[in-house]
Amino acid sequence: MSSSSKSLFTKTGLSRQFEFNSSVLNILGTVSKALPEHSVKDSLNKAITTLAQRNELLVIADEEPEIFEFYDQRTRAKNLQVSNLF
Repeated sequence: MSSSSKSLFTKTGLSRQFEFNSSVLNILGTVSKALPEHSVKDSLNKAITTLAQRNELLVIADEEPEIFEFYDQRTRAKNLQVSNLF
């Protein structure tokens, strides 16, 4: 995977983060497939989804660095909406 992800990125730091995330995704995927308990499996699948989404964000941010600012603002707004529910 290292040669393919390096060609995806122009920024070395994002490429390294993508590589790390991908290695964690592979480990979590293997563990998730081996688990019989659904609650643990659901948590692992959530972690897998979160890392996969972050990798997608890294690919976009490589070409458009301002995406992180947008993402941070969106996350803050989403957290504010959730806190207003309680």
